[in-house]
Order: sequence, then C-alpha cells, then structure tokens
Amino acid sequence: MDLDTYQQTRLTDDGRNCCPRWSPDGRWVAFLKEESLWAVEVGTGERRRIDEGPIRAFAWSPAEDRLAFSGTGGQIAVWEPPQAGIQVLIGSGITLTLGRWAWSPDGEELAYEFMAYKFGRFEWGLGKLSLRGTITAMYASSSELRLPCLAGWSPDGRRLLACTGTPSATAEQDGMPLCWIPAEGGQPQCMEQKVLLHPDWLSWSPTGQLAVIVGEGRETWTNKGLALMDPETLAFRWLTLPTEQAPIQPFFAPDGGSIVYSAGPPTPPAAAYARQESALAQRWIWVLDLGTGQRRMLTQDDRFRDERPFYDATGGHILFVRWDVVQPRASLWLMKADGSAARQVVSELTPLPDPLSRCGHIDWSALWAWWRPDAPAIGSPVISTGSDPNGPHGKLPQPSPTGF
Repeated sequence: MDLDTYQQTRLTDDGRNCCPRWSPDGRWVAFLKEESLWAVEVGTGERRRIDEGPIRAFAWSPAEDRLAFSGTGGQIAVWEPPQAGIQVLIGSGITLTLGRWAWSPDGEELAYEFMAYKFGRFEWGLGKLSLRGTITAMYASSSELRLPCLAGWSPDGRRLLACTGTPSATAEQDGMPLCWIPAEGGQPQCMEQKVLLHPDWLSWSPTGQLAVIVGEGRETWTNKGLALMDPETLAFRWLTLPTEQAPIQPFFAPDGGSIVYSAGPPTPPAAAYARQESALAQRWIWVLDLGTGQRRMLTQDDRFRDERPFYDATGGHILFVRWDVVQPRASLWLMKADGSAARQVVSELTPLPDPLSRCGHIDWSALWAWWRPDAPAIGSPVISTGSDPNGPHGKLPQPSPTGF
C-alpha cells in the first residue's frame, strides 16, 4: 500500500506468507512462505523461491539489494537479485556452530555468534565475515559466564553490541548486561544494568547515541525504563524511570531531538501478573523532548493498545500499530508528529497475534514492513521527502484477511 495515494498492490495470493522485508531500493520484498524463503519484485509481481528452508533468519544488506539468510543447518548464504544462484559464505560443522548474525552498516561484512570446539574445550565468541570470505575473530571466551549474544552494530561500524552471560534460555529471557566490543576485536565493555534482547528496544540517534529499554525480568510491563547511552564513554542517563512508566520500542526522530515510544503505567513487580492485562491495555504513544526532558502523550483511547511507533523520514508523521482490546484486531495508523489527524491506513494485520505472548512483547515485524525512500527501511529498511515520486510516507506491503 502507498501511504499517500492508498493504492494497493497484491503481492501474494495464497495466505501462507509472513515476515515481509523490503530491499533498500524498494524493488523487492523478501518473505517467508511457511518454511521457505521467497522474494517478489514489486513492479512486476514476479515471485522467486530463493531457498526451500527451513529458514531461521534473513535480512537485506542496508547498503544494496543483497539478501543474507540462514537455515536450521547453520550456514549463512547470500542471494543477489536478479540472479538465480546463491553464495554460501560460511557453514556450521562438527567443531563449529553458528548463532545469530547481523549486517555491518556498510553492507560489506556480517558479524556472527559462534561456538567452537578446540583442543578439547568449548569456546564461545563473535566473528565477522566479509563477502569475499575473509573471517576475523572479534571476541572469544572459554568461560560460560561470558557467552556473547549478538545485538547488532553501531551505526558507524566501529563497535558491536552484545549481551554477555550464561548460556541459558532463562538468563536471556530475564535480561543480560549490554556490552560494546570493538569491531577490530578486543574485550567487551559492559553496562551494569540488564536489558532484554528485543531488537525493537534499541534505537540509534543520528549522532550515535543509543536509546535503550533497561530493566531486569522477562515481563515487559514492569521494572522497565528508558535510558540514553553514549558508546564512547559508557555514560548512562535515565530518561524515564521504571517507577514513572513502563516504556517499550523507542524510536529517534530524524533530527535526533526527540524519541517516540509506547508506554503503559508503572506496575510494581509484586503485582505484575495480577495487573498484566490492564497494564498492557494502557500502552499508548508518547514523545520525549531530549532538550527539555518533557514527555507528552500522543494517543489515549481506552479501546486501543498502541505500540511500535515510527517517524517518517521528514519527522512530520508517525506510523504505529493499534490493538483493539474490545474486539481483538491489529491495524496500522498514521498521525502527525504532534498526535493530530490520526487515520487508519491498514484495517487489519493478520494472522492475529497473541497480545499476551512472549510476556507482552509482540514481534510486529512478522506482519508488516515500511519502505521509506531515502531512509533506512523498517521491519526491513525505508521513507522519503515530499519531493520524492513515492511521496513523503512511503509504502507498506498490504496484508489481507488471509495473509499478505
């Protein structure tokens, strides 16, 4: 769907698809059809099956139309449209197991987690891989207490973000310290506070500041606050304390002067599950002015729970998700940056997510993605200025009642 003209273009028709990802130039949308990986050329409607799967993860390069993906077998491969073949960059084996991975900002390298068996002992670490096949170790530890969990790159490509802790699903679900590791290799520098590894809980400013949701515990509606981090100094500043709000999903304005986010009321940990449904139902959109420190509510309707806000590339509009708490349904809305002129742009996102799943965290990227010309894509990358032929707001893959 074009958000300026409301023109809709159907890209698939069998209702078995999810997880759309725009290519950087807006020409392609990659997606999952059940366990296999596909791409559709938006202009022609031509669909291509890239890999039969099962697919574990996939992501476009932020710099060009190059799609990396990994399957349950552990290998990382790349597809470059319109070619038919794929290039395997690295694979798991008897002595090497690969985990999460992430593109570098320039699209020239991939960082990845690994577990290796060397000289009779296990080693956990992070490596990086160039598209030419050059492998560089960045960090390794033989201590299970220092297991790195990759969280991404800094925008300048100088650092990796990773959480470190024990190799335990419980530890990861309840939060781990966030660390910075030099891209050229070295020891991590870590903050004391713990964070959850939700990708939509981190947002970078144009000047390299990191907004992050901080707080221990898997419950997303309690003991969470919004903080600002400086990767150069590790300086930490609370923007919203856990006793003031329960914020999620921060996103910087294009000029870096404000942060839009979703937040519910502060809920004491002792009452977390007794108040879970009411706390989640009161999530609405807020904006925080970094210059004054003032917070302002942009939405408040008792019928809806509002989440996952994004600015367009001009900073003039905000796109967000609305969950109808009375008649369960998810839809997409667009409003001006001051909260006025809100209008529905997609009436229903399907399949219907569970509003209480993953302790109150819904992965909205499984249902929609936003291409913004001349700006990083969202869900995949994307939006543009009014002079762009695609309009200021960009385009969305259009869901349907049977899938997109």
